[in-house]
Amino acid sequence: TSPEDVFALVGPEMQMLAQESVRVILLNHRKRLIHLGEVFRGTGNESFANPSEILRKAISHGANSIVLVHNHPSGDPSPSNADHEVTRRLKTACLAIGVEFTDHIIVGCQSRHAGDPYFSFREAGLI
Repeated sequence: TSPEDVFALVGPEMQMLAQESVRVILLNHRKRLIHLGEVFRGTGNESFANPSEILRKAISHGANSIVLVHNHPSGDPSPSNADHEVTRRLKTACLAIGVEFTDHIIVGCQSRHAGDPYFSFREAGLI
């Protein structure tokens, strides 16, 4: 129901990864967890999240909404241009098939970055 909940669910584990991991959290109509899974693992600082792969999982599990989560191994959760582009593309794809795109959260590391250990596109008003 909130970025804090998502961070509590996956943040500590994702902060420890040396590679970028893209995960999708699938929720039912009551925002309860249906499935959590990795959809891609990238290099040390780069990944690729294809909306069709993400939405295939959502459809196969009957999800009403999704949360996209990935980590930045650098520790800085600030979104890159590629992160903004993936968010825009996924939002458009979700609208087309009637799945709510609840949030895109980037997990960083608080010890390496002043402020929150994550960035939420919804909290920033970008979704």
